Amino acid sequence: MRKVQYNVVERDTRNASGKAKKDVCKILSNSNYQYLYRPSNNRYLRIIQQIIAISKLKKEEYLFVQYPANLDICYKYLKSKTCLKFVIIHDLESLRGTKNIQKEISILNEFNAVISHNAQMSHYLKLNGLTTEIFDLEIFDYLMTNPFQVISTHNKKEVTFAGNLAKSTFLQEIGRLANLKFLIYGAPITDLDKITKNENVEYAGVYTSEKLIENLHGGWGLVWDGDSIDTCNGISGEYMRYNCPHKVSMYIVAERPIIIWRQAAIANYIIENNLGIAVDTLYDIDKVIDSINEDMYQDILCAVRIEKEKLIHGYHLNTLLKQIENKYL
Repeated sequence: MRKVQYNVVERDTRNASGKAKKDVCKILSNSNYQYLYRPSNNRYLRIIQQIIAISKLKKEEYLFVQYPANLDICYKYLKSKTCLKFVIIHDLESLRGTKNIQKEISILNEFNAVISHNAQMSHYLKLNGLTTEIFDLEIFDYLMTNPFQVISTHNKKEVTFAGNLAKSTFLQEIGRLANLKFLIYGAPITDLDKITKNENVEYAGVYTSEKLIENLHGGWGLVWDGDSIDTCNGISGEYMRYNCPHKVSMYIVAERPIIIWRQAAIANYIIENNLGIAVDTLYDIDKVIDSINEDMYQDILCAVRIEKEKLIHGYHLNTLLKQIENKYL
């Protein structure tokens, strides 16, 4: 049986957007999944290429798709094909308020199996009508094939935040957490001075996803969203109840233990595997860090390094691929 993967157009960016999809492509390629077509640089030609490639799919082939990464018309056309079809979810647009949940369910139900982020996302999908078989990834892999070296010094009172500074408006309030120093990474924004005016904040620049790994300082990596330091809120904050932020994997590969909102879906994985701490509010960080002695912190770092080795070699997706292929092939 020929194994095929639906192409994802890869673009180089100054942030981590697209890395998760590129990593999935690479893991699939290493497992002998051939590309469905060779994408043109022209967007309109790519649409034609996709339609033609889908039309040639054979019943005995095995297709792996990333969602969302394609036009709705291509998903609709795939419905007519009787080959085995599997999909991994990167984002649920209905949870971001940009697509109707029933439209997403109708797309996902056309696949033989779905790889979801975690049990919370899977429950949400089943509650809204998903009937196909579902597997939980738990955490996204973060491939690093070239030799790289992380910064080995860790100051427990320094917290790193890397991400989209424009939507992370809670950063404007972190001056209230005076006992902690924050190192901020991300593309500069118009209102950057509203963040850097806080005396405990240092803007550390912007890097590509690969270079960022080698340039992260600090004792912890913060995963937080919304406009409040009291709790994660808004659409982005609520989304954390369901998704596995790719940022978590990036921090772990940089050997930075995680600080995360306790109600985030991935918080259980972080705590169960001793990869960091979970807090209800950012005001709790200082006292929680104070309760962690040096031996405990070194144990966390050890667990982070063990998880890192899994992430950089694609352990999590490879494990699920074997489960799925053993069942369906």
